[in-house]
Amino acid sequence: MEKNNEGRVLSFLLAALGSLLVAIGISSFVAQTDGAGSANVGPSDLVAAGCHQAQTIEYVRCGHEILRRILVPPEWVGMTKEGVLGRIEENYRLTGFSPSLIEISGRLDLFCPQHFVLMLGSDGSLGMYSNTYGFEMEKITDLRMPRVDETLREKLVRGMPFDSREALDGFVEGL
Repeated sequence: MEKNNEGRVLSFLLAALGSLLVAIGISSFVAQTDGAGSANVGPSDLVAAGCHQAQTIEYVRCGHEILRRILVPPEWVGMTKEGVLGRIEENYRLTGFSPSLIEISGRLDLFCPQHFVLMLGSDGSLGMYSNTYGFEMEKITDLRMPRVDETLREKLVRGMPFDSREALDGFVEGL
């Protein structure tokens, strides 16, 4: 009878140990799938090293559109789409997202880098300007012109684009 009791105890212990191992396995599996499911982020959803940014920029003042392709800032690597959205400047919008290419487009109230611009500066002085890097008009030189009529002055406030420096110089000399 004693052997029979020992067999039952051993069977009970083995059954309990087996149940415990099954429970540990199930809880481990659930923890792994819950962690992946709650984050919903895999490697294919994150900005990868070497990712490029394709920027389509429309320059409102001349109507030209330029496509630039540059590397994303290093701090974007590892970010989600939502993280990138928080880093894009307000005058741009996200038009495409993948780990290797982020596409954005925007409009800037400037002339594009193709032009030399005759324009009045914020201080009212006349100058030749250029948008060298695509994001701001920079004064190249001051210019002197005789008094101009109000119509021409209004154009100079917004800026008058020329395709070359020679064309701009020719216009100024003609006045």
